[in-house]
Amino acid sequence: MGCSHLAAGASALALTAALSVGPAWAQDGEVEEIVVTGTLIGGAPTGAIPVQVFSSGELQKRGDPTPLEFVKNLPAVSNTVGESNRINGQNSGAVTVNLRGLGASRTLVLLNGHRLPIVQSAGSGVDVAMIPTAAIGRVEVLTDGAAATYGSDAIAGVVNYITKSNFDGLEIDATYNAIRKSAGDWSANVAWGTVGDWGNVLLTAGYKHRSVLQQDERDWGLYPQTVNPQSGWSANGSPGAYLTGATRSVAGFNQGFVDPGCLALGGVLTGSGNAARCQFYQGPFNNLVDEIDGYQVYGEVNFQVADEHRLHLEALASGHVVPREVQNPSYAPSNYPLATTAGGNNPFPAPAGTEGARGYYIPGNHPGLQTLIALNPGAFSAAQLTNIAANGVLTSNAGWRPYGYSGNPLTGEGFHSRREMHLKRFSGGLSGSLGRGISYEVNATWAEQTNERITSEITAPNLQYALLGLGGFGCTPGGSNPATSTPGQGPCLWFNPFSTGMPGNAHTLVQNPQYAQALALNPQVANSEEVIRYLEANPYAFYEWSRIFEANVVLDGDLPWRLWSEAPISWAAGAQYRWQQDKKDLPDATNILKNPCPMFGVTSCTTPTGVLTFFGAQKPWDLEGEVFAFFGELKIPVTDRLEAQVAIRHEDLGDIGTTTNPKLAVRWDATDFLTLRGSIGTTFKSPDLTNLGDDFLTSGGVVTQLGAFRPIDIYNNPDLQPETATTYNVGTIVDIGSFRATLDYYAIDFEGAIERDTAASMITAFFGPSLSSPNRCTSNPQDPWWNLQQRFTFTGGVGDPATCGLANLLRTKNLFTNARDYKVRGVDATWSLDLPEILDGQVQVGGDLNYIIKYEASAFFSEGIELEPAEDVAGTMNAGPAIPRWKANAYVQYTRGGHNLRLTVRYLDGMIDNRPSIFPPTSTNRFAEKIDAYVPVDLIYRVELPGDTTATLGVINLFDRDPPAARLDFAYNTYTADPLGRVYRLTLRKRF
Repeated sequence: MGCSHLAAGASALALTAALSVGPAWAQDGEVEEIVVTGTLIGGAPTGAIPVQVFSSGELQKRGDPTPLEFVKNLPAVSNTVGESNRINGQNSGAVTVNLRGLGASRTLVLLNGHRLPIVQSAGSGVDVAMIPTAAIGRVEVLTDGAAATYGSDAIAGVVNYITKSNFDGLEIDATYNAIRKSAGDWSANVAWGTVGDWGNVLLTAGYKHRSVLQQDERDWGLYPQTVNPQSGWSANGSPGAYLTGATRSVAGFNQGFVDPGCLALGGVLTGSGNAARCQFYQGPFNNLVDEIDGYQVYGEVNFQVADEHRLHLEALASGHVVPREVQNPSYAPSNYPLATTAGGNNPFPAPAGTEGARGYYIPGNHPGLQTLIALNPGAFSAAQLTNIAANGVLTSNAGWRPYGYSGNPLTGEGFHSRREMHLKRFSGGLSGSLGRGISYEVNATWAEQTNERITSEITAPNLQYALLGLGGFGCTPGGSNPATSTPGQGPCLWFNPFSTGMPGNAHTLVQNPQYAQALALNPQVANSEEVIRYLEANPYAFYEWSRIFEANVVLDGDLPWRLWSEAPISWAAGAQYRWQQDKKDLPDATNILKNPCPMFGVTSCTTPTGVLTFFGAQKPWDLEGEVFAFFGELKIPVTDRLEAQVAIRHEDLGDIGTTTNPKLAVRWDATDFLTLRGSIGTTFKSPDLTNLGDDFLTSGGVVTQLGAFRPIDIYNNPDLQPETATTYNVGTIVDIGSFRATLDYYAIDFEGAIERDTAASMITAFFGPSLSSPNRCTSNPQDPWWNLQQRFTFTGGVGDPATCGLANLLRTKNLFTNARDYKVRGVDATWSLDLPEILDGQVQVGGDLNYIIKYEASAFFSEGIELEPAEDVAGTMNAGPAIPRWKANAYVQYTRGGHNLRLTVRYLDGMIDNRPSIFPPTSTNRFAEKIDAYVPVDLIYRVELPGDTTATLGVINLFDRDPPAARLDFAYNTYTADPLGRVYRLTLRKRF
């Protein structure tokens, strides 16, 4: 077959000149063998499909971009996971590719033409941060549907990372990025290879490190609550809000108050009476960049086992660790302890028909509460003082969290959570000739990616015990020994959530004057390390394995027929078997099968949320699926100037069904300088195994109308069907002297997209845009809104009519369905022009762009209710995901001898935030309703030094452009822009 890797693949290397990207030259000057992405047939590429090729030399001229930078700067890519975003599935460290903005799961990512495992927490995409950077010879990006060649997932296109095949020698490189207010990022790689008549060997290893960059280290990162209340402000504060009353009942507790230490600790007071809140700002506790350590080890052997037979073996081990993903100091509780009458430990009476109040009970003799009253007697009415002494207080479910402005007592900042991913992958096969012009490839690939997520949390029953003075590992609440079961005595410890237990503001370092005074009154107001460790004894954790096995047999050759061309008709045919496994293990505290209720040992409750205060417990799973595929392809030279490519693939998806996908691509060399091309085909994506299960994952988000963070339980759906699409591409290639360009019009008709309804759209549809809006609450099961109401958990339980209301909302259930259809139309263009010599040097200008003509989405329905209307979302942003109309890069490059200087301007179009505004129409504050364009400039200088040494000096974001402001948690759009500011880069590369 003439392929260096056993890939069902194929490069449009002939296109590289037209795409302003140089050919993928081997280090010793020989051209690497062709692997064509988008076709099964070996030999010369057709150019009938749009493939962009980026050689390692080209990437060096671009300043050795990181995997995240490379992906994020591709004009065809939108919404890249990669920057820190703890709101988005706990995926810190991962980097995904999202062609056409259709979702990372709809872009197929390959290594040497074969699959890698997907990462569920990163949008079911492949984590390209695992790719062995030092081994990559080029990257091929196919921006056209490719199911006829590759099967599932290639709706938007394919990205194929191809390793070096003729590397001979030893090369070492190191890169350092200097970033303001950060220790900087750095990486190092080593590659060794040898080439002989028998074949070649390639061995590489790499290490990378990203340093922490805190949100408060950027002057655009923090906003006052009155300017941008959606940038991390929450009504669930600490100091917090509480309730008390004349009778110990939910109805009787009708006197609200806010901890009077709010302002001294940096909080913002809003509202009045029972609606008064101490607004908490999580922005100062966020990291724009988390600390990440990663490694990559890769080995490859190509061995000529006989005259016309070649063995290929490759192995990869890579991973990355985020040791301290910094989050809120604590989460606002959404799960509450059971009443003692229901087997729990909350002595506060449960409302009729429920198993517990939606709050944590604090007795009147709590030392933190008593000192708070003693130091602030004027903050409480006489009735409140009487009621507190007699009946205690209840935390407000809409205005309280265990700790906030004072930071997490164990870390001094936010929760520290751990994210760890590792990949093992082995691939090997044999290729050669069977005689009579027929070539073969057989290949098998196995890979496993592990995903460990340990998120700090507080245990609900432990929190309630500690508020009663019965916290601590040695305490035995309800025991017969008073020495170990008396509140605040011996091993039984108090947790103090009041400002009297807060030394100061962890961000501003302003001291709380009442802390020392309270400590003098009662030393028990100080929270001990032991009681905090007791609260945080059980993290929200899971351990996930994603495994794949793929086996291929491909034959190809030439038919004995010709049409009106000297070239024969070529063919390829083959079969593929794919197996996938997704497995998740859980510790007991996260396992809903072992601890379904908010009390250890209680296994029956009306609302099984688990034992943690915020995250819901999950089910473990072990899911497997198999796919059998048969495929074929013809390359038909009709004339010497007209060529057609016809492909078809049939896949048996097991219980999901079968699918058959054809594709036709045509290339016509109309003149010596003008080529026309076009393609049409169908493509699909089968549901991920985990989406077909009956489990759920807990995430969260700010409820705009409440100004408070609430959990979201994201449920899978066993009734999902495959997504389908028809893709079209019509384009031209122009090559006139020193000018080369491509222009392609693409169309995607995408049906049955697997999406989940969003909490924001559900809440707005049901409750309206504000707290005062009329809602759809009903007690009639026949009401059309009844089923949607069951998706909300209120203080009275799931869908409870009696407590149905936005102020009582505790959590929302989202569900994956085959939801919207999309019609996407757009234009891709690339160009380059060689100018006359200037000062004995070569000058080239060029660039690439993507323009989205329309991105029409059908109406989104949930439980029969229209949540979002049919709309064209091009040029808009909605809760993070963004579809900019224009995205482009333009460069000018000067080369003279061993010197290369390149200036690149990157353009990301402005967008409209199409979410309902948090501000009333009469407000003069229209902050970030229009997201500004983002236009950074990069300057890269590369010089060849004596001794086979190359140095690259770069300034990324030369003019230090800030990312455009957005009404989002990190104050900018993490999927599209860059938070770093100006970065100084130095790369040294030494060849031996």
